[in-house]
Amino acid sequence: MAGLEDVERALRALLRAADRVSLREPTIQDVLAGELNGRARVRVGSFLEADVLAGDLCIEVKVNRRPYEGFLQAALIKRRLGLRLACVVHVVDELREEQLELIRECVALTGVPCVVLELSSGRILREGEQVRGKVTPSGGSEARMGTVGAASSPAEAPERAQHPSG
Repeated sequence: MAGLEDVERALRALLRAADRVSLREPTIQDVLAGELNGRARVRVGSFLEADVLAGDLCIEVKVNRRPYEGFLQAALIKRRLGLRLACVVHVVDELREEQLELIRECVALTGVPCVVLELSSGRILREGEQVRGKVTPSGGSEARMGTVGAASSPAEAPERAQHPSG
């Protein structure tokens, strides 16, 4: 059974091959599928496509996309196929704090964990942990550097934008 640790291992393999392969979504999907003994770009019904299916794991891959992309699709595929785990892999040139905050919110809202590969530093961050069938915000784990800091108290948290109607 493939898990988030396996996704991180596959991303490290991708980093080692980065000078020889394109870092576009289809190439990353192919590398992940190969490393995880899965399949890339698998149709799920008429309207959905899993970027990678490996056993009871589906992965949605996003390269330099908006931080919230991929989460709902991964959750739908997991539910439709009755999978144990779905995750989103975001590959970004450089991770900004606002992106990380949005990813953490998506993890909390959807229950879908995310693994982020930051190309500029080579670091890999994991947001959300699989715990007995549920995903919980984890504060992240990382392969190379300290996690980008999250506010540890309400006083440190950024002000939230007000909705125009309220």
